[in-house]
Amino acid sequence: MFIANLDFLNSPPQLYILNKKTNKTLLGGILFIIYFLLMLTIVIFYVLDYYLNDKYSIRYSHYKYYQNQGELLYQKNEKYNNFNFSFEFYKIKSNQDIEYLDNNFVLMDLDYNVIERNKYINKNIRDIAYYIVYNCSGNCSQDFNDNGLVYMMEINYNGYKIDHQNENIPLETNNLNYTFNKMLFFSFDKTDIFRINFEIIKYKEEKGLLGLFDNWMNKKNEYSCIDIKSVEKTESKNYLSLEFGDEDFNIVLKILGIIEFNNEQHGVEEYIRNKNSPLDILANIGSLFSTFLTIFSFFLNFIQEKTIITQ
Repeated sequence: MFIANLDFLNSPPQLYILNKKTNKTLLGGILFIIYFLLMLTIVIFYVLDYYLNDKYSIRYSHYKYYQNQGELLYQKNEKYNNFNFSFEFYKIKSNQDIEYLDNNFVLMDLDYNVIERNKYINKNIRDIAYYIVYNCSGNCSQDFNDNGLVYMMEINYNGYKIDHQNENIPLETNNLNYTFNKMLFFSFDKTDIFRINFEIIKYKEEKGLLGLFDNWMNKKNEYSCIDIKSVEKTESKNYLSLEFGDEDFNIVLKILGIIEFNNEQHGVEEYIRNKNSPLDILANIGSLFSTFLTIFSFFLNFIQEKTIITQ
């Protein structure tokens, strides 16, 4: 019978009967057809899943290092320290229009050097601290007549784009199209303290043996950047002021804000991706072929033994 000839589940007997190397049965042929259709369905499913869905699998972890570990991490890799940013001052008027603040509003470093507006500067993030200053041009206690309802400082910095399925660069940085910003809102009659918290973003690619060739070709498999995660604001009830000069030339500065960059918890977000290759599909399919073949063969032998015992 033709279906019995399709019985490839029966194992060869110890003694050949009528010169047959296996005892082919109708039940074995039917089970093999079911087995073949099942495996064909699984193969089609795996192939479609590979071509239609994502090619990379992603693992995400969030680490918080203790103090010594974090310092060691920064010292080991200088790229975790550099922060590229620019800034501008604005005010929201009572009629809800937005306009630039005049040049009396300045940003100064700890040495009271004026930082130029709208110009990108690169600083070591562990050393960044700034003052938002207003040049009083005399007496800071004088009334400030302005139609500003809200004052704000916009910080623009190099952003990033994470594309897990990008075959070339999963974490893209230093692209002018990816500029992030944070807004710091301050007042004219008090000194606000801003603590800007940042974290490191790391992206790794696991390529197994193929990664050895990338090392020889000097191809990058690890990417990183830093990102501002939050801004903490502490308000005071008064303001600080500084006075420079002498009787002939006097400068009075009103400090409206103190900006500090911080990563006391040394947070690191890490992404690891692994490409699903055709070899992985073959390995999975081969494993299923072997497993289901064993199950179907066991089921067939179990039925045949039960039949022999019953007879």
